[in-house]
Amino acid sequence: MSAKVLACLAPPKVSTKARFMNLHRLVEWADKLLKHVPQNQAEDAPMLAKLRASLDQLPECEPFIKRFLRDAKSMLACQKILKQEGG
Repeated sequence: MSAKVLACLAPPKVSTKARFMNLHRLVEWADKLLKHVPQNQAEDAPMLAKLRASLDQLPECEPFIKRFLRDAKSMLACQKILKQEGG
C-alpha cells in the first residue's frame, strides 16, 4: 500500500487570511484522526503503525484537543445564536 491511501486523512484547508483561521476545524480534524488510530491497534496493522509514527507528538496533545473542542464548540454555538438573533 502506498501513502496515497492515507491522503484522505490530510488536514482541512484553512484560509491564513481569515481573522481566526477557523482553528477549530484543524482541532476537530486532529480529534477525528486520533479516534481512527487507536494506540493498541497500531502493532497489528502496519499501515496504522506507519500513520501513528507520522503523527509525531499529536497523541500527547489529546487532552488539550479535548479541552479546546469543548470550549470552542460552546463559543461557536454562542456565535451562531448571536448571528441569527442579532446582539
